[in-house]
Amino acid sequence: MHCIRCGGEMEKRSERGVLLDHCRPCNAVWLDGGELEALELGVSRTPAELEVQREAERAREEARAVATIGLCPRCQRALETRSIHGTEIDGCRSCGGVFFDDRELPTILSRSRAQISALRRRWRREG
Repeated sequence: MHCIRCGGEMEKRSERGVLLDHCRPCNAVWLDGGELEALELGVSRTPAELEVQREAERAREEARAVATIGLCPRCQRALETRSIHGTEIDGCRSCGGVFFDDRELPTILSRSRAQISALRRRWRREG
C-alpha cells in the first residue's frame, strides 16, 4: 500500500497486537476500521491471526494496486477531517479507516489512556 500523503511504500507491522500500515518517509500511520479502538482498549490479536490478516491485506492490495494521494487507501473514497481527543485526523466514513500524520497516533493514544484511567479510578471509588 502506498502512503496517501507522500506516496511512499507503507510497511505492515504489528503494534501491541494490531496490524498497522506505517510510512517510514513521512512517519504516517493507517489503521483499518476498528483498529484504533483495539489499540485504545488493549485488544490484541495472536501472531497467527495477525499473519492471516497481513496476507489477506497484501492480496487485496496487489489485486487493486492503485493508490491516490488524499483518498482512502482501502476503498478510494474521500477522507473527512474529524477530531479525536482534540487532534484532527483524516477518516473514511465508508470503511472506518483512519489516517494519522506524524505523531498524531501517539498523541491520541496518550489522551485516550488518560481518559480510560480516570474512568477506571472513578468506577473503583463508586463501586
